[in-house]
Amino acid sequence: MDELDMLTKLVMELQAIAQSGLTYTKDIFDKERFERIREISAQVRFLFCVLWMAAAFSKTMKPLAVAFSRF
Repeated sequence: MDELDMLTKLVMELQAIAQSGLTYTKDIFDKERFERIREISAQVRFLFCVLWMAAAFSKTMKPLAVAFSRF
């Protein structure tokens, strides 16, 4: 598993944890925490895309279509 796969897996896991938490929690404070986890995972995903695009222009990473197909 390369770094891109690892990062993709971690972001997807965070998103799943946040969604499950938001679905099943009854506590307002837990809901706020799960919303924050969802926000953080979205920010990490965005940064991944930005960094990947920058690297793709310098031809140091896999083609753009391959990376975006993971999300």
